[in-house]
Amino acid sequence: MKSHYVAAEEFHRARNRASFQELLARLTRNPVELLSYEEVRQKLRTSGVASQSIREVPLDAIVGSVGRYTDFTRSFLPRRTSDRERWVRIMVATNDASGLPPVDLYLIDEVYFVSDGHHRVSVAKEVGADTIQAYVTEIRSDIPLSTDDRREDLILKAEYADFLNQTQITASRQNADLTVSTAGQYGKLLDHISVHRYFLGIDLDKEISYAEAVVHWYDTVYLPVILIVRDLGILHDFPQRTEADLYLWITQHRAGIVETINWDVDYEAAAVDLIEHKGPRWRRIISRLGRNVIDIVLPEEYSVTSDRANLHYVKKKVPERRRLFIDILVPISGLEVGWIALDQALDVATREGGRVLGLHVSAGDDEPDSLLKSMEDGFYWRCGEKGVRGTLAFANGTIARTICERARWTDLVVVKLMYPPGSSALERYSSGLAKMIRGCSRPILVVAGDVTPLNKPLLVWEDNEKSNLALMVAAYVAGQWKLPIVVLARNDRGTQSPESMEKLHDYLVEFDLDVTYLTGDIGSTEEILGIADERCCDWIISGGYESSALMEIVLGTTLDELLGQSTIPILICQ
Repeated sequence: MKSHYVAAEEFHRARNRASFQELLARLTRNPVELLSYEEVRQKLRTSGVASQSIREVPLDAIVGSVGRYTDFTRSFLPRRTSDRERWVRIMVATNDASGLPPVDLYLIDEVYFVSDGHHRVSVAKEVGADTIQAYVTEIRSDIPLSTDDRREDLILKAEYADFLNQTQITASRQNADLTVSTAGQYGKLLDHISVHRYFLGIDLDKEISYAEAVVHWYDTVYLPVILIVRDLGILHDFPQRTEADLYLWITQHRAGIVETINWDVDYEAAAVDLIEHKGPRWRRIISRLGRNVIDIVLPEEYSVTSDRANLHYVKKKVPERRRLFIDILVPISGLEVGWIALDQALDVATREGGRVLGLHVSAGDDEPDSLLKSMEDGFYWRCGEKGVRGTLAFANGTIARTICERARWTDLVVVKLMYPPGSSALERYSSGLAKMIRGCSRPILVVAGDVTPLNKPLLVWEDNEKSNLALMVAAYVAGQWKLPIVVLARNDRGTQSPESMEKLHDYLVEFDLDVTYLTGDIGSTEEILGIADERCCDWIISGGYESSALMEIVLGTTLDELLGQSTIPILICQ
């Protein structure tokens, strides 16, 4: 048994540690006090006694108090000097926790609150005990509570309790988890439900009950966004956030985008943009095209490995297939020749069940209202003739840069070839089209002549990163649109290696396509265009610029020559 003097010294050491914890708490802004049972009970709307029993309780699970939550730290160090004598007497009277009489505790979920025996718990922890015997009264609560929760967490849990009470979402969707990490967010979720209820009533032309609106919102609005969050692994980028946080963040981000660009933007595009601009620099999600190609183009039982530029695959079931070119961006100039790109885009949109997003870029000079009205009428008339959804937006800025900025919200850009890159380094450097191709994160369909049916593509493949992306896109259009395809395997030195050709065949054979393979010493642009003409190919699919921009500008590329000489469209996968 310890002497009174030794016990008093241990109290002073415990009291000093409590003071240090209080100082550290001020610096870190982490609370040091115990949880208040009354506050927890009121905020979590507990519903009576579930059971009573005597048991051994882990001391680390006791982090709350009934009435004395400011007298001890979260680790039950004494904070008041006035507790010295009682604390010392208990320490002197016992050698270890086994000599202490049972304490009285309340249990809410995982957290124990001391009703009687605060000093006994403090002494038990001081002597190094792991458990203590206690009379436990278990209190019912539908809201989880953990030993790590702070007072601020109680506010969130109280708001969540109110949210669940109002929506009753767990009654029909038992696994629903809509927890958020910051206060005030549940009101936004309730606003989303109310707005959804209003528009659902308009769509169905009837009164929608609140309960029906909650479930319909959860199934058709909330869950699809959460599936995107999971698919993209966004929580890895924001580990302190919850899925409901990201739902609110993505929907808010999307609303801001729509207001800025005057186009409807899907949630996946908004989510990817959020990560690319807000996520950690060490991790960026693959572009929208790259993700869609992998989900759509690969054979059903295959998926590409982390090295997405080459064609080695692992067995994996791919999710539900989608269309690749849903949102198609077309610059609208108002000139007659400019409508050719729109007509070509409408053909793609018809095949894909997609929509056309027209964009007129003004350099800032005032344009006559009559011109803008004529442009608008022409755009919507052509969309209506083809039965394709269309939206026309207006923006100020330089054409190439504005198109590249807007392109990230779309799947394909279709432009009319007006000024191809020239034959000199200076002309290639100043080419607006070349700058657009380098700066655009989406494929660009360059329409060289008139509108083409796009019935037979020629794929120019060179076994590099951009060509492999073009290969996957070509496999998609050939399979989805039921087209024959001619594949021209080449490199700057002549024919491809046997290993490259084997890889090419192994990839395409999975799709059961009508493929014609061509190889040989094919180095010039004239030879490529000659093959396209001989094989009746009415468009070309090619990878984009591959090496450094400076070298390509100085030396020129086959792509530059194709753009300068081709009379059929070229789909450039950049």
